[in-house]
Amino acid sequence: MTEKIKILTLSKILRTYYDVQKLRVAVENRVRLMKFTLCPNGHLIPLKSGERKRCPICGEPVKIVAQEPDPLLSEVAEKLVEIEKGLLYAYLERDVSEDLLWKIYLSKIKGIGPVLGDYLVRILNPARFDTISKM
Repeated sequence: MTEKIKILTLSKILRTYYDVQKLRVAVENRVRLMKFTLCPNGHLIPLKSGERKRCPICGEPVKIVAQEPDPLLSEVAEKLVEIEKGLLYAYLERDVSEDLLWKIYLSKIKGIGPVLGDYLVRILNPARFDTISKM
């Protein structure tokens, strides 16, 4: 496989990693247990924290109700974690682990993990710049 094809393939894998990560976060937000207050007039208002005694719309007494997450969404969230962490992250980690720049320098910098390191080493390719400031 030519170098340009490798870089194109890796670029697609990195974009897929970030797409899956974004989707996982969105699904996990949907899976969270949600609490609401419900008044006799039918006003259903999300309860972020604490308690509410009266409805902020009509002033009637409220009761707290909870919405249980759908088991299907929980399963989808788990599968997305497997894809993100188990499949894509592991691939990117293996890909960058043998690179000399990663071993000597990038792996020691806090905040640069295998995903960002793989991008920096393979796609940005610092060797093509004359100086760091030109990068």
